[in-house]
Amino acid sequence: MPTSNCAKHGAQDLALACIHVCRAIDSGEQVGFFWNTETDGPRPDVWCRACEEWTLEHPDAPTEEWMRVAEFKFLCVRCWDEAKQVLYGSD
Repeated sequence: MPTSNCAKHGAQDLALACIHVCRAIDSGEQVGFFWNTETDGPRPDVWCRACEEWTLEHPDAPTEEWMRVAEFKFLCVRCWDEAKQVLYGSD
């Protein structure tokens, strides 16, 4: 499993989140928090409400296009957990 050296949490496993969720971790902006339960990683890939709406409006778009729109970024699993806490309000 790939790891990162997070500035805040040190060496951690990696997760993926759209750029909007990544930005909201620090800003606290309520962008939403959506994920797919089918994952082979330590945390599911996560995306915001705007990215979710895009997928609903473009159901036949190729995955590569959605990945470009969402600008998925790596983040450590502890940052992912913090994002979920802030944006989803659940442990």
